[in-house]
Amino acid sequence: MSSFVLSHKKGFFLFVCAWFVFIGCCAFPVINLTKAFPLQITLLNLFTVCISCVYLGKIMEIIFSKKITKSILIALSMTMIGFLCRYLLEYGEVSNTYNFTLPNIALHLLITGILILLSHFFGSKIA
Repeated sequence: MSSFVLSHKKGFFLFVCAWFVFIGCCAFPVINLTKAFPLQITLLNLFTVCISCVYLGKIMEIIFSKKITKSILIALSMTMIGFLCRYLLEYGEVSNTYNFTLPNIALHLLITGILILLSHFFGSKIA
C-alpha cells in the first residue's frame, strides 16, 4: 500500500486535506460540552473522527516520511478550515452560540491531534 500512496502522493495529500476539512465541518463538535446532544449524534461524531484520524494519520505517515509534527499541523489546520466553513454555513443561527465555544473547539482539536499521534506510533507496529 505504501508504494501506491507514494506513487500518487499529490492525490492522497489532497484527499487527506479535504477529508480533514470535512471532519472539521460535519463532525464538529465531537462531544458537545455546552448543550446536551442525543447520544446517537455524539457517538456518530466520535466514531467518525476516531476512524478517520487513524486511517488518515497512517496515510500522512507514509506521505511525510514519518514527520509527526508536519502531519499534526496539517491535520489541525485543515480541521480549523472546516470549522470556519461550518461557522460561515451556520452564520446567524443559534447553533453557533453553543457549538463554537472554546471547550468544544479545544476538545475537537485535542482529540484530532492525539489520534494522529497515536496512529503514527501504533500504525507502524500494526501494518
